Amino acid sequence: MYASITRLCRTLAVIASLALPPSLVSCIDSHTVFHRYVPVADSGWDTCSYVRLAFVLDSAEHERDVDMAVEMRLRADYPYANLWLEVSDNACDSATFAVDTLQVRTVADDGSRCGTFAAGLYTLSLPGRRLTSLRNGEVEVRIRHLMGCSPLHGVRDVGIRVVRSGYDE
Repeated sequence: MYASITRLCRTLAVIASLALPPSLVSCIDSHTVFHRYVPVADSGWDTCSYVRLAFVLDSAEHERDVDMAVEMRLRADYPYANLWLEVSDNACDSATFAVDTLQVRTVADDGSRCGTFAAGLYTLSLPGRRLTSLRNGEVEVRIRHLMGCSPLHGVRDVGIRVVRSGYDE
């Protein structure tokens, strides 16, 4: 009897863990088109390695422009006050990538760490650019660091958040 109850509880827990998070996310922010992080290797982030993220746009579903923010999760041992990034995307033309260089400030003028701190990580969000004249289909975003050292240590995750323009995140 005890074994069958335990098995039933485990099964229900697995079902709840798979079904509940997506439904909660969809209720929280209906203006978010895409939000995802990619983990960086524990051995560090090589300057030649691109973090690649892809999402699908459908003009009928997303009739307005979208804003893209680059997000980082840094460990407390990240050694620099800045993080320089190259961010490219093919949102307007599948064959051509628009390239931007972004500076992420990781330390404020007073010496304190920037971002929010939770679970041992500092999370920073940097507005990227407004994506206009969008085409239907898959959009690829590539991000790599432009720091002088390789591999770069202290970066845990790299991600993007894409929201419909005109809505606060």
